[in-house]
Amino acid sequence: MPSSRKAVSAMIGIIPSNFKGTIVDLGAGWGTLGYPVAKAFPEATVVGYELSPIPWAYSRIKQFVARRRNLTFKRKDISEVDLSTVDIVLVYLQPRAMRRLSPKLRDELKPGALVLSNSFPLPGWEQSAVYELSTHRLSTSRRVYAYEA
Repeated sequence: MPSSRKAVSAMIGIIPSNFKGTIVDLGAGWGTLGYPVAKAFPEATVVGYELSPIPWAYSRIKQFVARRRNLTFKRKDISEVDLSTVDIVLVYLQPRAMRRLSPKLRDELKPGALVLSNSFPLPGWEQSAVYELSTHRLSTSRRVYAYEA
């Protein structure tokens, strides 16, 4: 499921405007988050990880049209990604995947790393902030959850 424009905008707005570190998008899908983040933070290194071959291939092909020097997509299972040098993690995964990811983030992220989760909370973590994203679609409300390692 691609990230909504409101969620993408909120996540970009949470990241400090002069950010120059490493951002990873775990479960990058079609690149709907990776491309705008790379554009908003041209001095940052943005890496999207996606295991599913079709969304990954689409994201790679799109790179030929919407070139971003600071963005790469890698086809890799997120459980195998080394997160020890990452400054910001972006994630939009279903609750079951979030439960599996939670201990990995706790074990590998360096202190002070930021985790931004679209729609689903990270089990076992205390939120540093929750951002409400009102939508007109079916009168629902979505959230972006922010955590600090």
